Amino acid sequence: MHERFILPLLASLVLSFAMPQGTALALEKPSSRPAADQGIDPQFDKLAREVVANVAPQKRKIAVIEFSDMNGRVTNLGKFIAEELTTRLFSTGRFEVIERQLITRVLKEQELGMTGLLDEKSTKKVGAILGVDLLVTGTTADLGTTVKINARTIATDTGAVYSVASAVLPKNDQIMKLTGTGAEDRADPVRTDGGSSQAATQTAKREPSRGTRTQDNAKGIMIKGGLYFDGKPLSNYTKASATLRIYTQDLGKWVTPAYEYDPETATFTLHVIAEGSYSVNAEVDANGTNPERYPGDYKGSGHFSAWFTTAPVVKIDMEKIIHLIEPQDNGKPQAGWGAWCFNKVQLGTPVRFSWEPVEKDVYYTYTVNRTVCSPFAQKEMVAGDTTTATSVTLDLPPNNDGEIYLLKIEARKNGRSVGSIMVHGGNGYGWDYRFRAVK
Repeated sequence: MHERFILPLLASLVLSFAMPQGTALALEKPSSRPAADQGIDPQFDKLAREVVANVAPQKRKIAVIEFSDMNGRVTNLGKFIAEELTTRLFSTGRFEVIERQLITRVLKEQELGMTGLLDEKSTKKVGAILGVDLLVTGTTADLGTTVKINARTIATDTGAVYSVASAVLPKNDQIMKLTGTGAEDRADPVRTDGGSSQAATQTAKREPSRGTRTQDNAKGIMIKGGLYFDGKPLSNYTKASATLRIYTQDLGKWVTPAYEYDPETATFTLHVIAEGSYSVNAEVDANGTNPERYPGDYKGSGHFSAWFTTAPVVKIDMEKIIHLIEPQDNGKPQAGWGAWCFNKVQLGTPVRFSWEPVEKDVYYTYTVNRTVCSPFAQKEMVAGDTTTATSVTLDLPPNNDGEIYLLKIEARKNGRSVGSIMVHGGNGYGWDYRFRAVK
């Protein structure tokens, strides 16, 4: 690895992970109340940012373990925290996040408890079985009116703590139900003088759990939101229509909900029929000369929690798909990209890469990682830098048998991610350019 690339690259990557795209925000004047009173979504966003703040680009596979309380017990709140973190990490598009059902099965088969995951031997064992680079786990502490979350990101190859994170959740109705301290549990006790208090009598009228309710009418929960690019409404750049999809944990898949999108204002309304946490993907076919998800088009993702009593306003920061010009044009399906790993296109080294500018005053971070084909795994970074130029020539070592290179390019402006590369091939698309270097 070239040492002169390390400092600017790490600085850019820290900024990248510190400000993930698609954070769900309420579009209102900031409150002066303490962070714990701001609601649970901002605190989970903070937790997710801190969890991945120092993650190196080659560490992409993550497993989130259910959190335990201070006595080592996994509670509904611990499961909820793991679900929220899993959804947020997945929605960034930067990580391969292992399904929680698989994690639970592996832990059961290996007879490992939650506390055992923090020792080096168990961490390496679970990491090897799941094929992940990092494990995220932690504990919760009930502080009365709030719940404190402490999280750790652990490297599976060494068992060392990679990063730590914390958040404070207000004990609103949702959190109290998960901790088993809902309003019904806080009702006045039955009087011992032969009578009963009004509050105790009313406990028979308990509100059903909000975790699995569905709406009683066809309208469901309406989620308002907007698409933005470089901090401004996307309508400033394109009036093309948007396609929206949501990921629901209940179904475990992406679905297309009922929604309306106004291209004149870049605002949308989503209709969600059940309460819960969701990821939302937005795609805009802004370049009519090629299909959707090609250079010049926009894509973005966000996260929100929907409840019948409150519905968030979701802000989705969009990225423009970068147009790679050399050594191949990603404006069309690329020969060899969709082929099996060993049969990728061969390029003579040094290799010149060039791309069209995304916007003015943009800087680009590129990385090239050596990748082993079987089992498929990214290894060390062999080149990388942050630059304002739109081309680079790299003298790369020729690949050994059974390996390729992965090129990633990300564009940033004013601390925001405004572009990334996407490549299409015979069997789909991906967020990198793959090739073999030869002499």
